Amino acid sequence: MPDLTKQKALDDQYAGIIANADKLLMAKTYPDARAEYGKAGNLKPSESYPKTKIAEIDNILADIEAQKSKDDQYKGLIEKADKLLTEKSYEPAKTEYQNAIVIKPAEAYPKGKIVEIRQSTG
Repeated sequence: MPDLTKQKALDDQYAGIIANADKLLMAKTYPDARAEYGKAGNLKPSESYPKTKIAEIDNILADIEAQKSKDDQYKGLIEKADKLLTEKSYEPAKTEYQNAIVIKPAEAYPKGKIVEIRQSTG
């Protein structure tokens, strides 16, 4: 009978960790959620759920990092283009705004600046 009690305690502990990890994931607290899924996976190595969730979190974190890199690159191009525009270096500024559009095609700001340049040089 002690094995059954031990298994129930293990199951309860695992369920508690998973519930906490799921809450953390819903709250987008990714590193903490990942750590909790890791604990659950260590507790029950044959369970696939923690491994699946860890892979999901790793993908989310990679996407966040890629977006941050894209945002930083876009911001740098816009700053450079704005500086060139202030200096009335229209063609180089236009090129930098076009480069920014390649990174973030939906952004209106660089498109508006290109129109402004065309009007200034027209």
